[in-house]
Amino acid sequence: MDRVDRSGASITLHAKPTAGTASCPQCGTESARVHSHYRRKVADLATAGQEVLLYLEVRRFFCTNGGCGRRIFGEQVDGLTVRYGRRSVQLRDVLRRIAPSTQSRSVSSTGQRQHPGHPPPPGVQGEPGSTRSSRAHQASAIPAGSRSSTPQRLNAPRTPPTHDLHPTHHGSPINVRISA
Repeated sequence: MDRVDRSGASITLHAKPTAGTASCPQCGTESARVHSHYRRKVADLATAGQEVLLYLEVRRFFCTNGGCGRRIFGEQVDGLTVRYGRRSVQLRDVLRRIAPSTQSRSVSSTGQRQHPGHPPPPGVQGEPGSTRSSRAHQASAIPAGSRSSTPQRLNAPRTPPTHDLHPTHHGSPINVRISA
């Protein structure tokens, strides 16, 4: 641990991994040949109600196995980081456990998914006494000739989802699956 900063409701930790080597994620070969360094920001579990951010000075290594297709790889801290992850393993696991329960609670209390910046369609309020459910409205938006027995995605992003869990959508479309 190099330094700890405390500012308002946030704790920031600055650290460098101390291992002398790292394993190539493709072939598993240990390497001590450092290519470069970079700074990585990782969110961790809150402590005493304060946000915890980790700034890690991690290294990129050369893979020393001539038969491996990967020439350079980034250092991972076991039990803390994963490739491309911006959250600690512990925070990611907690979010994965609570996300399904909060989503189902939100959907069941309103009858539909609420999404900031996208008001519900006219006549679909999800309230008791509503004449049309949101599923019926969404299904009616699909032309009759294109309906099939396989589930379809509305507003699906064209890029595959990341492995990192995002607790908010920040204005992006939501995936909705309907069966005709």
